[in-house]
Amino acid sequence: MIPYSSSQYSQPIVSGKSQPFSNLNNFISQWAPNKQAMIYGFNHCDYTKVIDWLRVCTKVGEFNDVFSYNLGQPRNIKKMVCGHLESDITSEKRKIKRINHDNRKAQPYKAGLVNLVIENYKRTLVDLPIIPIIFIVGKDNTQLDISLIFDKTNGPNHTGAEIKQAYKLCFDKGVKKKVRAVAKQTFIFLSLQTNDGQSSKFKFEKVLSPWLSADWEMLWKTRAQKPKDEIAQSHWRKEIIRLTT
Repeated sequence: MIPYSSSQYSQPIVSGKSQPFSNLNNFISQWAPNKQAMIYGFNHCDYTKVIDWLRVCTKVGEFNDVFSYNLGQPRNIKKMVCGHLESDITSEKRKIKRINHDNRKAQPYKAGLVNLVIENYKRTLVDLPIIPIIFIVGKDNTQLDISLIFDKTNGPNHTGAEIKQAYKLCFDKGVKKKVRAVAKQTFIFLSLQTNDGQSSKFKFEKVLSPWLSADWEMLWKTRAQKPKDEIAQSHWRKEIIRLTT
């Protein structure tokens, strides 16, 4: 768990402990002006440390809400995060609806994205700011390899599946145009930067959405040629229609 202070950190890294992050005010002003966010990412990019950091900030009243993939779990599955139950209640006391889905492979992880995009669509109807979904996809000099998103050779690639789901929420014609427009405003991709790789301070750098890569279209077309479970492919679209009409 990462301690929080309103000032920049200057203490050296202690082996075996999480590294502290940069000033919270900078993070809020650039990426989460409503002090609410959902965090996803690759394990090798330390996205869980960002979640832990924001959870501590929430606990001391410096941040409002931080959501994770657990938002995609059925409500009867209790998840403890930083010593308290994972919530689906926003700081405005809005209860986020959860789509119905099965528990195969990455379905709950992808469902969390769908749930928050639906909530964001509803928020725009009542003039509330959207809650960003932030993907941590890089760290220091390690940039995102787009092919990793489509790689299933080492078992289920949950983060790759989540990014593909994000793409579909933004561009799939089976999703109504207004929801797609909200989705495009929702997703932010960041890299954690630690300067020389030894610094005790992180800063966040915005990177291009993966689907803006020159390789995306080719990889997506190759994926589209593979057989799919039609029921699993269409169910989330039906759920969006059910919850946005």
